[in-house]
This record gives sequence, C-alpha cells and structure tokens, in this order.
Amino acid sequence: MLRVAAAIPFVRLDSPGTRPTAPPNILLVGENLETQKLVQEILKGQHYVVYVARNNSEALEIVELDTPDVVLLDVQMPSMSGLELMKEIREKLETESLPAILLTSEKLDIRESNELRSDYNVYLSKTFQLKELLEAIVRILPQLLR
Repeated sequence: MLRVAAAIPFVRLDSPGTRPTAPPNILLVGENLETQKLVQEILKGQHYVVYVARNNSEALEIVELDTPDVVLLDVQMPSMSGLELMKEIREKLETESLPAILLTSEKLDIRESNELRSDYNVYLSKTFQLKELLEAIVRILPQLLR
C-alpha cells in the first residue's frame, strides 16, 4: 500500500550562492492508472515535472522528444518488460546512463535483486512506501549533478 510521506524538499544549485534551477523531469511508465495518478500527484506536489506514459511506445516517444532526468517504471508491462524498455532506451548514446527506478511485484532472490540494483540505480517492491520512492529519487539526484 502506498502511504504519503512528509515532503522532501527539492533543491538543486548550479553553484554556491545561485538560485535553484528547474526541478528534474521524471518519466512515469506503467499501466495501472490509479497508481500512476497517485504517484504523479505526489511527485508534482514535490515540485517535480512529471511525464506519464501508459505503455512502452509512449515512453520511447517521450524520451525521444525530451529526455527525462529519471525514469520510474514497472518491470511487468504487456508489450515489453520494463527491463527491456530501459535496455532499448540505454542503447542510444545520449540516454545510455539515464537513471531508472524499477518497481516490481515479483519476489526476487538476493542475486536477482543485487543485479537489478547494479544495473538500474534503484529497485523497489510495489509495496513500497512513498517515502522510499522520494528518498530513492533524492539519492539519484546528486548523480545527475556531477
């Protein structure tokens, strides 16, 4: 079950003493509209810009038009798995290091879980709490600023 956590503020500075820049763009990919709407509203409430794709072809189109800073996606989708989608996205030079947060309802063994974590920045079970998701995004952000 998703639970609303306390707001985690977003601050991104280009250099010391400057004003914060625009918040990161997050691409949310999945077929569960109810979960998408909830996560989208919470991320918008955190001042993130959120693009929503209901399927893989929409996700690829969004990435082509305006590369997001982070992709949040479901591992299990009808036409192509989230793992296959990220592999396709990362085949292009400009998106080869695009950070991803994968959501899955599958129970994974430790080895599979470690492989997902090493290949895909963050792996969360679909029973995650929103605080976990927000913390995962915040952990990825410093990687974007290097």
